[in-house]
Amino acid sequence: MRLTSRTWICVTFAIVAFGAAGASAGGLVVNGEFDTDLLGWDNVGTGKVWDPFDDTDDPNSGSISISNTYGGVSGAFVEQCVPVEGGLDYHFSYSHYSTGTDTTGRADVGLYWYSNALCDVSSIGYTPLTSLTTGVWTAVATDLSAPAEALGLLVHIAAWKNTGNAGDPWTVYFDHIQLAPEPAATSGSIAALGALASVARRRRARRRLGV
Repeated sequence: MRLTSRTWICVTFAIVAFGAAGASAGGLVVNGEFDTDLLGWDNVGTGKVWDPFDDTDDPNSGSISISNTYGGVSGAFVEQCVPVEGGLDYHFSYSHYSTGTDTTGRADVGLYWYSNALCDVSSIGYTPLTSLTTGVWTAVATDLSAPAEALGLLVHIAAWKNTGNAGDPWTVYFDHIQLAPEPAATSGSIAALGALASVARRRRARRRLGV
C-alpha cells in the first residue's frame, strides 16, 4: 500500500504521541521504584543500601535506606542525572519515611538544572524540597519548569541530620521517585510531542547501556 503525505503525517504524529505518553507514564528517573537494587544511582556506599521496606508494602519492591551517622548538622546522599528538554514543564514526586535514634533531621531533596545532559558543569537553577515528617510514609510533589537551556536535572536525595552525636543514626527511606513531563505538554503541539519522544529515546538508550 502506498502511503500518501497526509498518511505519513498521521502515522508520524501517532508514533510521537505514543512515545510521549510512554515517557510521561513511566517517568524519566531510572530505578526510582528501587524494586530490587540501587542501579542507576551515584554515590552509593556505606549507609546507603537497598531495603525491602516499600511505601506501598509491595512484596516485590523496596526502597533506598540512607542512614546518616555523622555528628551534628550533616547530610548523606545519593544522586542521579536525568536528561530533560529545556522549556518543558515537569512533575516531580517522591515518598519518604524518616526515623532516628536521639537525632532529628529531615528528608532532603535538591533538584539542580544543568545546561548539559551529564550534570557536570555549573548548575543554572535549583529547587529544594524538604520534609520534617517522621514515622510514616509521606508523599512530596512539585511542578517544575525547565530553563530554556536545560539538558539535565540532577536529582539529589539526602538524609539531612540537624542534631545528634556521631554514631547516632538519622535514617531516611526514599521510594517512588518520579519525574515526568506535565500532561499539558501533549495538548496537540507536534513540537512538544517530538521533544517528549526525544526524552523517551534517550532513556531507552541509557537503559541499553546499563547507566
